Formats: sequence, structure tokens, C-alpha cells
Amino acid sequence: MVEFDIEKNIAIIGKQMVVFHCNHYNLTLQRTIIDAIGEKGITIQINAAMRSTQQMLSNIDGDIKQFAIDNFSKLGFGVLDCSSLNEDGGIVKVPFSHYAIAWFEKFGPCKEAVCHFNAGYILGIINSLYGKNLNHTNIKETACRAMDPERIESCEFEVKL
Repeated sequence: MVEFDIEKNIAIIGKQMVVFHCNHYNLTLQRTIIDAIGEKGITIQINAAMRSTQQMLSNIDGDIKQFAIDNFSKLGFGVLDCSSLNEDGGIVKVPFSHYAIAWFEKFGPCKEAVCHFNAGYILGIINSLYGKNLNHTNIKETACRAMDPERIESCEFEVKL
């Protein structure tokens, strides 16, 4: 649940302050990091999303997985299908990824997957739910709609332990 502190003009999720940005800001930041430092930039983005997700989820009482799925959608990142995800890994699908759809619209088709935030968010869920210590080496985006949204129906992430 998102809380708003009107006096301080801040939003809080899981006792963590959050900042909302539009797809243009998110994509420009993401592309700038990748253009500047390449593959290392992808690792930084995945691990940063993972850590912030874990921090947020560490303060949630109740069904952490459902909160994470609902929160992802409420923040406008898309819909997470975690139905095959368990403590051994699995496949997570994001049919309408904020990053993939916006990337394709802004920059055209890409050659490689671009949903690095989503990958980190998924890792944060697994680490929080199952007490794992996964990182960017445990997840791979195997399909990304930013490559060809006409042909690819969903961004897919394979999580291996």
C-alpha cells in the first residue's frame, strides 16, 4: 500500500520513500547508464532494483508475493505473472512491461532485452520470500517485447538457482 505524507510531500511504500517517474525519464536514465558503461550498467540496474525491492518487502506484513505483484502493477510497471515461481526458480512473465513497450515506442526495436528493472524486482521477490541471496547471474530475460512486440507476446524471465 502506498502512503502519502502530505506535509513532507513524499510517498512511502513498505516504510521506504519512493519517487515516481514517467517512462521517458526511466528509459533515458537506463539508456544513459548502458551507453556510458555497457554491460556493467545492466548489472548495476538489476542489482539496484533487487536491493530496493528487498528493502521494501522487508517491511511488509502478510502475503509478500501478492503485495509485490500488486505493487508492481500499481506503480505502472506492468503485470507480473509469478504463477510458476517457487524457491527453486521458474519463469516469470510480464505481458505488458513498462520498459519494453516504452523502449520500442521511443527507440524502436532493440537487439537485446531491456527490462533490467523487472529482472531485479523479480530477484528481490525471490530473495525476500525464500531467504535466498540471488543476484544478476541468476536471472535472464529470455524474451523481450521491445525486440518485436508483434511477435513476442510477453517478456519472460528465467530464474535459475
